[in-house]
Amino acid sequence: MQKRDLDLRLIRHLIGDPGGTWSLPELQAIYGASRSAVYRNMARLMQYGLVVQVGPGYALNPNIVGELYGQKTRMRAIAGRINNENIITRKEAI
Repeated sequence: MQKRDLDLRLIRHLIGDPGGTWSLPELQAIYGASRSAVYRNMARLMQYGLVVQVGPGYALNPNIVGELYGQKTRMRAIAGRINNENIITRKEAI
């Protein structure tokens, strides 16, 4: 799997559930990539400002959520991360 392909798949997955938080082992299982490959890609996405680290996991940057789904959804996504819950799904966002 090429680096760019994994980046795009990770971004699409995160956008699909804007309030979701994923651990490194979950992302590794979803994509079948090595732990280090997922870690490197998530670190790069964090440098670009697309992803933030939430405790032991990763989530889409709340500012990106706000741009894609609106500020109300952004605030719900932030609240979900504070409670460490996946309280919002893509259906709720749309």
